Amino acid sequence: MGTVTSTAYGYSLDRQVCLGYVHDFDDVTGEAKVLTYDYVLKKALYEVDICGKRFKAKAGIYPPKLASAAIVIQSQPRKAQTT
Repeated sequence: MGTVTSTAYGYSLDRQVCLGYVHDFDDVTGEAKVLTYDYVLKKALYEVDICGKRFKAKAGIYPPKLASAAIVIQSQPRKAQTT
């Protein structure tokens, strides 16, 4: 159970990215449990509901690697003018 708080297209990932909160509640008491990396990344299954249609989602706890832009400027040495 959780809530999406924001979403946008991730150009470096070439897909939609959703940010939000995930909760894990005890089945018997209904109290919130402390989340662990194991629960977030291995035990939980994620879906995002958009207008009643569910889409599979994948959790990530680290920021994505950003695409790096390298600009290379090549300059040619100027030829000496002859007079």
